[in-house]
Amino acid sequence: MVGAYLMVACILPLLILVYVSTQPFYAAPSLDGLARANLDNYTALFDSNATLTAARNSLVLGVGTATALTVTMAVVAWVVVRGRMRGRAPLDVLVSLPLAIPGLVVGAALLVVSLRSPLPVYGTLWILFLAYFIRSMPYAMRYASAAMHQVGGELEEAARMSGADRRQTLRRVTLPLVLPSLLAGWIYVFILTLRELSSSLLLYSPGTEVVPVRIWILYDDGSFGQLAALGVLLVLLISVLGVAAYRLGARAHA
Repeated sequence: MVGAYLMVACILPLLILVYVSTQPFYAAPSLDGLARANLDNYTALFDSNATLTAARNSLVLGVGTATALTVTMAVVAWVVVRGRMRGRAPLDVLVSLPLAIPGLVVGAALLVVSLRSPLPVYGTLWILFLAYFIRSMPYAMRYASAAMHQVGGELEEAARMSGADRRQTLRRVTLPLVLPSLLAGWIYVFILTLRELSSSLLLYSPGTEVVPVRIWILYDDGSFGQLAALGVLLVLLISVLGVAAYRLGARAHA
């Protein structure tokens, strides 16, 4: 039963995507279609300035968002798990609120705020960065919080009793133990930014297109071959990153 579900939900759609990416025009799968298969659509992608710009924007936003969120949520998770200040629980809930807000709502809210804000973020990559940051906060927090829970408080206490100050304890005890989980969280947030479409559609402008928006534009133009080729490349990249995140997570829990 599980194998049948995977076949229908994952494998067959991916095979169709690969098939369409090798066709000069969209057609139902057939033996004649296999005879026409070529890699022209992939070549056209790498010759397209619009696609290369979208790929560069997605890479910049993915790396920037994942890095900023990993650092920020590591600090927030330490405050929630290790800190003794009041308001820790509401802070955790506040970080998790974006789970209840659709991407279109986040995009619309940022669009309204940016148009009325003196900060020149409208029409730039910064507004997409803010959307991705907000949308991915809960996931980065879960990875960081799980990492902090794995490190027993007695380890930090033992380090302090041995003469280490708080900075040395963080650098030589806590950080090495939580780093695999934080790296897995970094990869997962990077994957989320590569896939984010709903808020991107509302906030992008000419020159700030990202890969999901570029796929949408290719669909709207009827360029199904290039759309499928870009989709195949995106699936391959996300699959590789997903395996890396899984292995890092397994290593952190070992």
